[in-house]
Amino acid sequence: MTYEEFLKRYEFDTQDQKAMLGAGGFGSVYKAFDSVQKRFVAIKVAEVKHEKFNLLYEKQIVDELDSHENVARYGNCYRFQFMPVRYDFAVLTFYQEGNLADVLKKYALTVPQKHQILEGILKGVGHLHKHHIIHRDMKPQNVLMDRQGDRWVPKLTDFGLSKLADTNTQSVENSSIGLSIAYAAPEQIQNREIRHNVDLWAVGIITYQMFIGDLPFDAARSMSQESWNLEVSKLIVKGKVSEKISQVPEPFRTIIKKCLVPDNAKRVQRAEELLEILGSPSIQIPKEIPANDEHTIRIDEPFANTKELTARADHLVQQAESKAGFEKEQTLRDAIGLYEEILRLDPAHMHARYQIGQCNIKLKQKQPFKIPRLLSKKGIIAAAAVMVGMGLVYFFLWRSTARKELAWAKSTYYASIPYSDTTKTYAQIYQIFDKYAGTWAMDDTTNNLLGYFHQLGRGGAERDYDKAMDFFEKAGDYEWAKYNIAYFNFWGLGRIKNYETAAEYFKEAYDKKQLVGAADYLGYIYKEGGYGLTKDYNLAKSWFEKAVAGNSSYSQFELGKMYELGKGMPVNEARAKYYYNLAANQGNRDARQALSNLNRGRSNDALALGSTPYQASTKPKQQRPKSNAGAFWEKVGTELFKQAAGR
Repeated sequence: MTYEEFLKRYEFDTQDQKAMLGAGGFGSVYKAFDSVQKRFVAIKVAEVKHEKFNLLYEKQIVDELDSHENVARYGNCYRFQFMPVRYDFAVLTFYQEGNLADVLKKYALTVPQKHQILEGILKGVGHLHKHHIIHRDMKPQNVLMDRQGDRWVPKLTDFGLSKLADTNTQSVENSSIGLSIAYAAPEQIQNREIRHNVDLWAVGIITYQMFIGDLPFDAARSMSQESWNLEVSKLIVKGKVSEKISQVPEPFRTIIKKCLVPDNAKRVQRAEELLEILGSPSIQIPKEIPANDEHTIRIDEPFANTKELTARADHLVQQAESKAGFEKEQTLRDAIGLYEEILRLDPAHMHARYQIGQCNIKLKQKQPFKIPRLLSKKGIIAAAAVMVGMGLVYFFLWRSTARKELAWAKSTYYASIPYSDTTKTYAQIYQIFDKYAGTWAMDDTTNNLLGYFHQLGRGGAERDYDKAMDFFEKAGDYEWAKYNIAYFNFWGLGRIKNYETAAEYFKEAYDKKQLVGAADYLGYIYKEGGYGLTKDYNLAKSWFEKAVAGNSSYSQFELGKMYELGKGMPVNEARAKYYYNLAANQGNRDARQALSNLNRGRSNDALALGSTPYQASTKPKQQRPKSNAGAFWEKVGTELFKQAAGR
């Protein structure tokens, strides 16, 4: 499935705050409408930043488990490339009640209901541990709540931090990536080895929170987040639980105490032990009593609930009349969702059935095209102004798109591209450069890179030295463009060799950014002479020394030769050995041989003829400029994703 096909099926807007169901360290979750199955779903979106911690990995963990009522299942998971970043899109069941944190805010749960929820959580955790999976990020936000009549069914989700435990040691290596401090166990904070019962510590925190409403380890909320994390971490490591625990009834208090033991060797080891302590509820579970909140839906009496839901749905339909586009569609779909909830409670509710049909008709309607009247003089001026405005809007959109695409192309070119992806990636880069070639969107760096592509015939570009030189010349004062012009004149690529012109451009490149390769070539040019330039050993020595300052093994070797053979200076074997040794330490084979010959008293006369830039082992290399694209990269990728997802 392509990204366009995905957006056509699953309709949601990442810019709509109302559509966002939650967000965390491993992505955001949005309410979406599945246009194929005609139902609402939850879409989890996360950038692929880790090869191990991503949604595909998370789905794989769940897929390998046996089905369990208290573990949320994933639908499909798709990975899309928004050059240069990747995003995973996972499809999950949409639960109207949200997660446990939402339910605790929304409802005043009874003790039997809390018993029911805790029992489901422990069964889900026990199921994970049975399959040697440690969740590592248990918290109310990661417990989805499914309401089945009067029954609450918690479902564990968000396995982005989960790890497979060794079946022998029952432990795994720790990691603090994405850690939620408030629910973290001491061993996670101290970066010690963790066991299955790290999840049971979090269960103790959740249980305490269900009864008290606060965290057992807390600090003043007025301090900064960093300071709060530090203070809470200290309390967790000490393991001193708040005195409010005395307000928790049994057997829940015992469960909390057994979970919140700092030493994981002494802490309760298995979820099944806690289930035995929990036992069965002693009283029948009544319908939930809503909290005193104006946003709470009362469900203590079905008819009142249906009546309130109907009023809300009808109000949404009225609101939709004053809206347009996606906003209108989203409002109508929200209304349909409420009408469907009414039918779930009362299948014979005719008003809900009728309104669903009306909403679907409105969703299919298109705005008719109206033929405008003939424009007056003022109308023509206004229309012209509109056209100019539209042109400017298009121009700025084009400029914005061009900047982002060219930024990606440059960054990717200088990044480490896996060998298996080079052909495809270079083709994508060239297509972008070629798309904007000759426009003002191209700058010196992009013109220079397009010259590289034509020089090497890379990415589908035609190998054409004249075209390459044209783009190098368009790059103006860019140091690497000057270097490349010099390089073409030095080697005679598409023109007659001309050392004089090459030296001129190499000097300009070095003066702008001290390019070591330019100094290497200048040293060689003045040492050898010819092709329009007079030999000059003093200048050769000067340029080689500048290249040596930049740690060039080629120039280190060449200086060693000049001192050994007395080229433009007295013979100095000690200095020759010094420079040979520098080059040899960098892996220069000729330098190693020359140093070995000197140490054995052998002559290196042959080197006078053997060391030229034409030799692959010693020639100065045409270097790429260093790139700081990595620091810029995440921002560009995020913008590209938002633009694509918002279409």
